Amino acid sequence: MSGEVHTDKILSLKDWIDSFWHFQEEDLNFFKNLLTRGKLPNVEEILKEKGFKVKSLNAEEVAKELGSLKIENTVLLGCLSICLHFKKGIWEEVISSAVPPNTVELNLKAFNKGREIGGMLFLEQKD
Repeated sequence: MSGEVHTDKILSLKDWIDSFWHFQEEDLNFFKNLLTRGKLPNVEEILKEKGFKVKSLNAEEVAKELGSLKIENTVLLGCLSICLHFKKGIWEEVISSAVPPNTVELNLKAFNKGREIGGMLFLEQKD
């Protein structure tokens, strides 16, 4: 039956690669169609129509305000960290050890700004 998931079926590597490749081709065709139409879908609207609560953050703009587009992901990580229950100090320790030494201060600033925004998006606005 189409659409059923069989947990007892073991795929060979070839089957897995064939499935993966098929998935990739579908994605490529989807994006090719979007580009030829010249209009990208509004992902936020699509998710809302499907019943998801959508919160958005312009991390690029925040990173620009802080002085570097290279810290955009750190802003997003800070926002996400509000939803994950690790102590702030652990996040800061991992970030400090993962980025170049001369960027630690800026990355921590971006992380904390993301946490601040995440607090507003996820904790204060209960809708």
